[in-house]
Amino acid sequence: MKGTATVTTKTTLHPVTVTEVKNGTVQQVSGPTIIVKTAEGFKMFTEGDVDKRGVKIMRNGEPAQLSDFRAGDKLSATIITEMPPRVVTEKEVSATTARAASAPAKAHTAAAPSAAAEPADSGKHLPKTASRLPLVGLLGLTSLLAGVGLTVRRRLAR
Repeated sequence: MKGTATVTTKTTLHPVTVTEVKNGTVQQVSGPTIIVKTAEGFKMFTEGDVDKRGVKIMRNGEPAQLSDFRAGDKLSATIITEMPPRVVTEKEVSATTARAASAPAKAHTAAAPSAAAEPADSGKHLPKTASRLPLVGLLGLTSLLAGVGLTVRRRLAR
């Protein structure tokens, strides 16, 4: 039997972003740094942290900068975190098989024609009449000639 197969691989990247909204109360302002009390505890932020993480800070529903806050102010921060994309790979296999042209119908016996009775011609096995002996003989002859050649070379070098 002979067959063909087509394997199609489709990879899709889905971006992953996590959006969190945090509420808190400003406890202390010290230059470009603020300390905020949230439900999770106290957090310290700088302008660099806010810019690096892509945080949008709101005060009274309006966008605000860290320098706009004073102790006691309520703030709401929307934190958008980008994570590595989720990779989804789909493989689809489409295979077809076809029987090789078989011998004429009169060559088959009516008793039990089966696929197992047909020899598999994979090309990896030697025919029944073949032998590995010629290969072994060729290797032996090559070794013998190499030995004779080295001996002659050594004697001529003296």
